[in-house]
Amino acid sequence: MISDFSHYASELELIVEDSKAIVPCMSFNLYMDGTDKDGVLNFYDRTRQALSGFLTHYLTDSMARRAKINLRSENLVPNLMRKLSASKIHYIAFSGCGERDSVSEASIEFSIFGWPPPSDQMLAQRRANWRVLHQRGGDLFLPMTKVRVTLPLDHSLSRDPDTLLEWVSGFSLVKDGNFLFGSCGLGVNYDEYTGSSIVRPLMMQKLADICTKYQGTEWSLPAEFERRLFQWSPEEDDIIPQIPRVSWLTLLGPECQKFLRKKDITLEDRLDKSRVKLYSIGASFILRAGREPAYGGAFGNDVISCYRHIAEVLMPLQMPPDVHPVADREYSWMRRWQYFL
Repeated sequence: MISDFSHYASELELIVEDSKAIVPCMSFNLYMDGTDKDGVLNFYDRTRQALSGFLTHYLTDSMARRAKINLRSENLVPNLMRKLSASKIHYIAFSGCGERDSVSEASIEFSIFGWPPPSDQMLAQRRANWRVLHQRGGDLFLPMTKVRVTLPLDHSLSRDPDTLLEWVSGFSLVKDGNFLFGSCGLGVNYDEYTGSSIVRPLMMQKLADICTKYQGTEWSLPAEFERRLFQWSPEEDDIIPQIPRVSWLTLLGPECQKFLRKKDITLEDRLDKSRVKLYSIGASFILRAGREPAYGGAFGNDVISCYRHIAEVLMPLQMPPDVHPVADREYSWMRRWQYFL
């Protein structure tokens, strides 16, 4: 069983004017180049089943505020997969709270770009385009489809690391390898888009404090990071994948595996098998840092050392510091969090 975190949960949450702005949770997310429709539907079905009874409200990109879950909302994701638009960003989120609280421990989030996973021909054309744009000094980035689920810490999946690993491994996106990178670990939920002049400054300061003190914390990265998971490399004369950070479970899709092989990195040989487990799940690799996840700081430094070991092995995949311009002062602390490992 995962350690009991209730005794320090107050250090990982923020309540402003009786409204929850930050809450601790278990976080699992996957990033995709294009959208595997069947995989997204499988993610929706399995996460809704896991969070049955926890979710009460939903929000889409066309709504100004959350509404109570109803029959229409139950079909939002299936309907979207039938009529995806490649020219539009689609956003659907489910949570366990209304407008009074900004966030809940239980949530599911979809940020969907409508194009399908690229074919070899499309990848070749993208590579040629990026080569020219790089020579012209272009700012190169690629929007990614993201799916994310967060679980309360007292959820049965959060409480049992072996069951959680089995659950994560069971998603068709993972088994089929239709993703670039993913992670699963202890984290926090916060409302990235809140515009309250009272809540936002306090929330962002608390988020910075948590992530720099508890270095294993997962959180929903800003879009600037998510768009930089591919980078043009003049040395490789190619587009290369990169990951923002490792976690308790670090999931590598085929593109990441291919790049590691190109760098002559064999995970089976490089990883310390006494501390890190490597699982081959269909077309994917999952690296497990220690038996159970940890926040770090005073709560799990031994596990964080496993995180660091994985980060060293995966160094060629790590996002370099000059790739993501963090101009906003709200996120000036991010590099400390990212490169602590």
